[in-house]
Amino acid sequence: MTGDTPSFGTEDALRLVLSERRRAVLRYLLAASEPVVSLSELATAVRLGADDGRLDQASVEAVLHHVDLPKLDAAGVIYDDTGNNQVLCPDTEPVAELVELIDEQFE
Repeated sequence: MTGDTPSFGTEDALRLVLSERRRAVLRYLLAASEPVVSLSELATAVRLGADDGRLDQASVEAVLHHVDLPKLDAAGVIYDDTGNNQVLCPDTEPVAELVELIDEQFE
């Protein structure tokens, strides 16, 4: 993530937040008090929230690492530091507004 506001259309934004797990990731990162969180910390929050504890910690970490975080990183919404198993929190108002809108309207 370069610090610039990500540029993506409505369909791209909706595709990003289609997954409850990705919405949980974004919610957690937007609310985090620190700019960087560990993959383990993020997986714990997602597992207890979006996945309702159905998956074990290692499975959630694997799904985040291989599926959800790369999609969010490719869109420029987060920075996934896979070498250090850390995720840089987003500082993007459009993402926060989108997650808030979806939460208000559909959940």
